[in-house]
Amino acid sequence: LSLSTSFQVFKYFNIENSIDPKSYIQMSNGNYNVNSTHRYRFIIPKTVSYLRPYLGNVLNYNSVKGETKSKEINDRFMFFIVNSIISSFTAYLTYKYITYLGLGYLGGLIGGVFFLISRVIIISTGTPLIDSLQYLCLILYSIFILNNQYNKLSLLFPLMVLSKETLIPLIFTPLIKKESRNKNI
Repeated sequence: LSLSTSFQVFKYFNIENSIDPKSYIQMSNGNYNVNSTHRYRFIIPKTVSYLRPYLGNVLNYNSVKGETKSKEINDRFMFFIVNSIISSFTAYLTYKYITYLGLGYLGGLIGGVFFLISRVIIISTGTPLIDSLQYLCLILYSIFILNNQYNKLSLLFPLMVLSKETLIPLIFTPLIKKESRNKNI
């Protein structure tokens, strides 16, 4: 489902008018001379660079596309594969989380499918972005908080910070006293 919904975004995405995807593609090619906020979000670009020798080139150079365009499409495809795997795993964890909350298998299935077909997930999976790791961190955070697994949560914090700095405020949430969390509003 993740592949089918976001493939069209991958296929027709124009990288020329966007800043973030260009930075992440440059990082996957070893050039970290990019925007300072992007420089520290290196996990997915580094994963793409590790997978590149194994997955090879999807599109070979030809005179119609040109070498630069072929390389761009290959780089985008590597991001698409990595983001699809992460998004699919996140959807599975969303399914498990919802069933653990007691909403049943059907509720979990609907939640996992809604996650995969939401517009934000489709766009972040089909484009060379790093947001899929942020969503994975959010569901892991929710699971660990729900199950009071604070040791695992403390191991997740560095990944949260490196995935996207917007998750930093969540690091301080477990420090709130339990009495203040139980008050009715």
